[in-house]
Order: sequence, then C-alpha cells, then structure tokens
Amino acid sequence: MAYTFGDYPELAFAIPFLNLSFQHWDGTLPEEWVEHTTPGHGTRVKYNPGMTYPRALKITDVGTIASPDDLDNALEQTIDMPDYIENGQVTRLNGCFISELSGSGKAVAVTKFTSVLPSPLEYIGMPDSGRTDWHIAQGNSANAIDTTKTDLRLSCRVRSNGEADPAALFDCIAVEYGRTISERYYTFDRKPEFPPQAYPFTFVNDDRTGIGKRRTWDPTGGVTKWRVEFPFVNIPGAMVEALYEFYMRNKGLRDSEGVPLVLHHKLIDLSESFNLHVPPWIICDIINAEFPFKFSGGYLGAKLWSGTLIFEEI
Repeated sequence: MAYTFGDYPELAFAIPFLNLSFQHWDGTLPEEWVEHTTPGHGTRVKYNPGMTYPRALKITDVGTIASPDDLDNALEQTIDMPDYIENGQVTRLNGCFISELSGSGKAVAVTKFTSVLPSPLEYIGMPDSGRTDWHIAQGNSANAIDTTKTDLRLSCRVRSNGEADPAALFDCIAVEYGRTISERYYTFDRKPEFPPQAYPFTFVNDDRTGIGKRRTWDPTGGVTKWRVEFPFVNIPGAMVEALYEFYMRNKGLRDSEGVPLVLHHKLIDLSESFNLHVPPWIICDIINAEFPFKFSGGYLGAKLWSGTLIFEEI
C-alpha cells in the first residue's frame, strides 16, 4: 500500500468493534474475541512486542492448512449492525501483519469484514503473505454495507502459503467509513503545523511498603494509549466544517449516538514504524471539551481558522 510519511492525515468513523490491538487479554483469548469453531484448531496466543508497545495476536496451526480449513483456527468478533450506518456505505479495512515467522511455515494472514445473517456478504477480505517484517495493509470494500443484514463480523485466521504449520501475527486492525455513503475517509486539506505531537501514556500505580520501598504495578495488564495533538494555523472554512462534523458525531451531539474515530496521522516512516512502536492509526475520540477552532482573520476574502485538535486512543 502507499503509506507516505508526512502525507496529509486522514480521518474516518470506526465500525465499533472492540480491542482491535489486542491490548485487553486477561483470559485464554483476547477480550471480545471468540473462536469461530468450538473447539478451535491451532493456537491463539499473545506475542510481545506487537507492532506497538503492547502485544499482538499470534495464530498458528498444524499441518498444511487450505481455505476453507482456515476457518477452524479463526478468531472472530460479531456486533449488531449499528442503526446509524447508512445503507450502501463503502468501507476500508486496515491492519498490520507478519506472515513469515522464524521456526514456522509460511502463512497467509487473512482478515475479513463480513455480514453474518441473513445471506452473509463479504465486504472486505484482506489476505497478506510473504512478510517477514511488520507490513501495513489496507483494503477497500468490494461490496457496500447492506443494512438488511443483522450483524457484522470481523475475523482473523491463517492458512498455508506452500508450507506446513503456518503462523502469523495480527495487530492494529480498524474498519472505517466516511461522512457520506461514497466516502471511506476524509483527507485533511492542510497538514498540521510543525511540530505535531504523538506520544504514549501508560497506567502505573505506585506506593511504598512498610519499610519504605517503592512498589509499582500496572493495573491494566499492559495497556498503552496514544495521544495525538494537531495544531492548525489559518486553515480554510471548508476544512473546519468537515472537522466540526467529525467532532459533533464523535461527541454524540445533535441527538445522535457517539461514534468513535480512526485517525491516520501519517507521522511515521513506514520503514521505522515497528522500531518506533507507533501505531499507523488510532481508534480514538476527540478529547477537546470545546470545538477548538477560532476565527483568525481573512486573506483576500477567505475566512481562516486556527486551533489544536487532540485525539486520544480509546
């Protein structure tokens, strides 16, 4: 895919699947995810580190796995069709993968976004293979959302790529859509002013024991959240209007349900994304208490606006 460092950021609404970076994992499987087949084949385990600071999902299977046998090792998540999604909406699927791991057979890592019932419909199937390092992948829907379907499903699975015992890693999955049924995402008209900020924060508790020794622990089990700050100076009104629509729908204003966002910040070089442990996108909310843009003047009749948007990973 074309992922250009320093390119114009992109913003979209997120299909509300949960735990798509596998940060929450206290039991046998990551929270919100279940086996497609019970009992499932192969193994689904934590892999540290992932594309980012927390873990990734590792799926392995035994023998030579062909499609549709890969359904037996699949993890999936199913949600009700959100009533605020319009019929005919196009979508985009995003994910990060490694499909060739040392000591395991070459794999095809497959992520699919589909409907469930009635008459299941595949929106996006994104297979990825031949990757020994983290690969950022994106796929556009071939079919538009059909709101007569009752549920939506997201799944991860592996099959063989010419070798037995395949294994692959999955991380940073997101499914998104735009403001209109023909829009998958919005591309910013202007880039943020330098320097935009992107930084992680963790959740640490600390105290002292009875002998005064400091004791620290992580009550979340390893969760790391990212915050991205975008300062803008003298941007056009059309861009402000677009960002205002995202702000209002994200906050659940105008008598609507709050919708999470997907921000593609474009602040990392693809070749350095794993070394930096920065996710290429975050599923997030805008945390500004008020819409931040203020009128900052005009030039040759154009009205210009300035302000700083702050996005925080959910």
